[in-house]
Formats: sequence, structure tokens, C-alpha cells
Amino acid sequence: MSFDQIHQAFNNGNNVVKFQSSFPKAIEYLLIRSIDKPQLIEMLEANGQDVSFEKTPKIEELYRRVFLLNLSKDTLSKFILSKYPEIKASRLANESGLEALLENFGNVRCGLRNDRLDTEVQKVVRNKRLRTWEELSSAFDTLAIKARQYAEWSYVNQASTDLIEHFVNNHKNVIPTLRKIPHIDFFYDFKEHGLIPFDLKITNISEEFFDQEEKLAVKSSCQETLKACYKEIKKTEKNLPNLSTFDTTEDLFDFLNTLKVQFPIIEKVFAQVLHTRQTTIQNLHADRKRLEMWNYTNQGPRLFCNNNRFFVFLAHEGSFGDARGLKKKVKTIGSLIDTHLNNLKFESLNQFTYSYDLEAQLKGDYSTISTSVLLSE
Repeated sequence: MSFDQIHQAFNNGNNVVKFQSSFPKAIEYLLIRSIDKPQLIEMLEANGQDVSFEKTPKIEELYRRVFLLNLSKDTLSKFILSKYPEIKASRLANESGLEALLENFGNVRCGLRNDRLDTEVQKVVRNKRLRTWEELSSAFDTLAIKARQYAEWSYVNQASTDLIEHFVNNHKNVIPTLRKIPHIDFFYDFKEHGLIPFDLKITNISEEFFDQEEKLAVKSSCQETLKACYKEIKKTEKNLPNLSTFDTTEDLFDFLNTLKVQFPIIEKVFAQVLHTRQTTIQNLHADRKRLEMWNYTNQGPRLFCNNNRFFVFLAHEGSFGDARGLKKKVKTIGSLIDTHLNNLKFESLNQFTYSYDLEAQLKGDYSTISTSVLLSE
């Protein structure tokens, strides 16, 4: 198998697991892809190759030349580990003060679905029910809030990820990446089972997943129970907003909370749904295979990838808000990751096949490996 074939297959594909099984030198190739240009040149020089370039070569050419050296996985891994302290020091210098900055953020909310600000803009632009300047101005103000929320969340998301990755990369069984590589954040050395690449995926547990699991357990999900409560109240309180006004379970929960004094039944409903949610989360602390599979089968087509994943799931136990703000708890998440990696065995990985059908071109059955931790507060 030539370098060009393996290089093209990885660049044009979205199935890392299949890529690994299709090419005998896949792991060696991926290790090389995870090395940055200065270190690739250093490897060539250390192996007696001419590095007196007339002009700086493209990184693809360096990949090719290092790949053709036919170095073993062990040699490549040892080289990466020898160079990582220097890379780590540089990253830490760039991230100085980042953790302190994160502490200044309050409860961050994404504000947008699917990272599409223009979708929210079009909702305002095409809304012909906005007849007065006051209504239009209010819609613009709401849009500005969502844009600010999205910007804040994007910052918190990236900064937290950068800090959390150090906990993974510092582990004794991890081969870190010296540069970003698509769909892979680190390699874990399972010794006799070899190196397995993983994508670190830190995400909140979707309300849709909770809805599914709670229906299976108690027939009615928290979302359905809150909606039923609101509908009953609205039968006598006609002036209350329509149910469609509330975009999320959190919005509905928060609004019902303002009505508790007037309608004592809400307190009882809250106790019921919070108990259901806490029970569901407790069950997930024990077993998350269904949750891991759900995140594969429900990933958006735009960013679809079948890769091995280390999930960090986030959830609130005492509310229904988006839990992505918990990602700021860098040290807590880092400790969870370190403990999990210390106890990780090949036999404990979740291996499964799932069906994907959210887009015709991607429709099919996929096999993968995953593992996870859960932070809930």
C-alpha cells in the first residue's frame, strides 16, 4: 500500500475505525500525522536523510518521507514522548492565566443550535409578525444576547478543552499528539492489544436522551410531566404564554418556578421530576454504554465521524439546564479522567455496532470502541 493511497484515504474519509482496519500501517501513519513540521524534519535528519531544502517543504512531503523510513510504532511513540515536554511547556506558556479567566464566567449557555448564527438572524429577518419598532428592537436585543452567549460559550469550550487535554496527555499510557490531527486527540497504549487512537469528546447529556431513558423507566419523561403540569394550569389561566414559547425544558422549568406560590401543585411536580432525573443520572454513573451509543447514532451529519471516543459527559442533577458550563471545572474533570485512565483495560472498553440513518449518504452500520466518565452536580 503506497503512501499516497493511505494519505488520500484518511483525508477523504470520516470512518477512522475502518481506516485503521483497512491499512496495515494505519497506526504508524496516524502517529506520523500527529507530529509537527520541525519534529518531522528532525526525524529525517536523525535517520540520515538530506534536510537541506531549497525552500520549506509542504508538510505532506515530510509525512511521505518519514513514512517511507518504515519506522516502527514503538520508535515513533518513543520519539513523540521525548518531544512532548517541549511542546507541553510551550502550550502551558500560551495558556498562562487561562484557568483564572474561566473563573470569571458565570453560567454559560451556548445560545445557538448547530453553531449557526445566521439561522437566528433569518428568524428575525423573516418574521413578518414584528410590526412595531419596539417588537423589532426587542428581537434584535434577544439576538445580540444569543450571539454574546455563543461567543462566551465558544471561548469557555476551547479554553477548557485546552486545559483538560493536559490531564490526558500526562498519563503514563498515553501517546499525545504534537499537533492537531482530525478526529484523534491521543493514543492509548493497551500493551499487548497495541495503540488505539481516541477522540476526547466533552459534552452535556442531551435532553432527548434523558427523554428516551425516562420514558423507558417511568413511562413519562421529565419533559412530558412538566408539559402536562403546564397544560393543566393553562386551562384556567388563559393569559399564560403558549407552551410553544418555551424552547427548552429548562425554560419551561424556570417559568413554572415563578408560578409556585400561586399553584402549590408545581412543588409536588418538581419533586417528582427531579427525583426521576437524579435516578436516571445515578443509573448512568453505573452504566453508560447506551448513552455512548446514542451519541454516535444521533451525531449531526455535518460533523459525522466514526472514530473511537473517550466521552466526558456532563449533567445537572438539581435542574434542567444545559450542563456544558460544568466544563469549566477543569481540575475535577481532570481527576475523573486520570482515575479512569489508571483503571482502563482493553476488556472494559465498550465495543459495539450501531446504525446511522440521519443522512442518506452516511446511512449504514458502523463499528467502534468507546469509553466514558460522567460529571454530575
